[in-house]
Amino acid sequence: MNTWENLSHPARPPKERRRHTEAGARKGLPCFPIVLKTSTNTDPQPSANGLAVPLLIKLAPGEKIVINGVAVENGGDHTTLRILNQAHILRAKDILTFEEVDSPAKRIYYALQCLYLFSDNQEQYLESARNFMDDFVKAAPSSAPLICEIVDHLQRNDSYQMLKVAKKLVEYERKILENAAAKQG
Repeated sequence: MNTWENLSHPARPPKERRRHTEAGARKGLPCFPIVLKTSTNTDPQPSANGLAVPLLIKLAPGEKIVINGVAVENGGDHTTLRILNQAHILRAKDILTFEEVDSPAKRIYYALQCLYLFSDNQEQYLESARNFMDDFVKAAPSSAPLICEIVDHLQRNDSYQMLKVAKKLVEYERKILENAAAKQG
């Protein structure tokens, strides 16, 4: 199966679900209250001079991107797409396929990526991401600043920045695992 066709696969729910309440926080469980703000504004963002500026995306031949959950491939020469209103866009290099999810931080990134790209199942992806972040912080408390930054971007509806921080979390996890392996070896 083509990995591009498998992007809409839902994030795996955790084996054990926890309630994210004040009672859970009192028991020592991390509590990340996340409220999504939905925006109906589809106008381009204004520039410093107040005029709307379209987003220009340059694509190489054969390059793929996802726009609002739709996989798009450049079938010709180099091209430039002009995005005239707000859209959720990810380039192939920023997309994590379901088959590539092989660590806790990647589970977080994948759930957040699905939340960003597929608005029809936002609550499911948000719940999965919340549970994965709780588990991650319990296993690696030093990751709390990155997790808090992800939550902050989520609450401000700054999804693209949220994914950038989630990428940092994947890199942070890789370094933790490398350091642990070096101490054992």
